[in-house]
Amino acid sequence: MQALIYTTLLFICYIANVRFHESTQQHRIEIVNELILVCLCYHFVLFADEMWEMSFREHVGSSTVVFVMLLLGLNTVIILFINARLIKLKIKAKCAVCIAKKNKAKALKDKEEQALREKEEIEAKKKAALAAL
Repeated sequence: MQALIYTTLLFICYIANVRFHESTQQHRIEIVNELILVCLCYHFVLFADEMWEMSFREHVGSSTVVFVMLLLGLNTVIILFINARLIKLKIKAKCAVCIAKKNKAKALKDKEEQALREKEEIEAKKKAALAAL
């Protein structure tokens, strides 16, 4: 268990200095996840010792559950937030396409109406010219 704790601490030192994630947010999330894992490892060390009283072991077990829920909850919230943001961007893109199509259709309709008005004006002028003869 101690080897796992030490390797996790070394990994935290490594990821704190080497940035292999695309964004700072991902980098911070990775560090927080590793710190929570170190806390869980320390809980397992305390829980594995038989010298502690049962009430202390119950408290350590409850604390372990809290840290596991924190780890799962934090990562779940992050995933939901990222997916919500992606869905929002996709909806905006689709709305922009719909608005562009609507504007294009309106422009075509306006051109058709203008052409129809011009045609009616030309026919009215022809009738007026024929009536004058």
